Amino acid sequence: MDCNEAPIESEAKLTDLSQMDEFLEQLKSGKTEKTKRSLDLINSICKDQIERGSQNLSIAMIGRLSTAMGGPSVQAIRNTSGAIYRTLINEWHREKAPASKKLKKKTSENSWIEEIERPNLKWHAEDLYNQFIAQRNELNHLKQITELHIDLRPPQSSSNFSAVMLTEIERRALEHCISSEVIERNHWQVDDRGQVLGSRNNQIFKPGFMSAIKKILESM
Repeated sequence: MDCNEAPIESEAKLTDLSQMDEFLEQLKSGKTEKTKRSLDLINSICKDQIERGSQNLSIAMIGRLSTAMGGPSVQAIRNTSGAIYRTLINEWHREKAPASKKLKKKTSENSWIEEIERPNLKWHAEDLYNQFIAQRNELNHLKQITELHIDLRPPQSSSNFSAVMLTEIERRALEHCISSEVIERNHWQVDDRGQVLGSRNNQIFKPGFMSAIKKILESM
């Protein structure tokens, strides 16, 4: 990407796609292959936006679509080195979105944007305004929420088994495992630490086993 590229202003109003193609070729003249590919991609995205009836040619929108296709990101387009991309987007916006411009003239809220003469400043203002509208719509949506449920209970620690859900079969299996019948039949012994020892004083279950199982069952 060329780092010191300045915006290129179009001298005549573009009236058809052939003139748009000529303008694109002027932008690509003398640029690196990477910049040329990026210009072609952004030009294609702008064209697709218009052809499918969308008037959203904001830097944020074009940048997101470009990033998804491996092209310049939103930040790259906004950077100083991205001036050539902004020039192309601005030309598409100015020449191929008349309906959007007419709509803006009818609204008093953003009519001041039309009074900006410098194309680059005007385009930045439109991009910021679109972001403002999106955030305002999100705020209005949040205002419609009239009831909130807030759980102020402290988060449960990993040692709390109150949320454990066992099936009936699983519950019976645990109860059977620590039952006196199983302990006596296997000649096990349970010490005061919850450790289960075998007939030869060998460890069957580690300390805390019996108490842990009992806590799980009691919490059900």
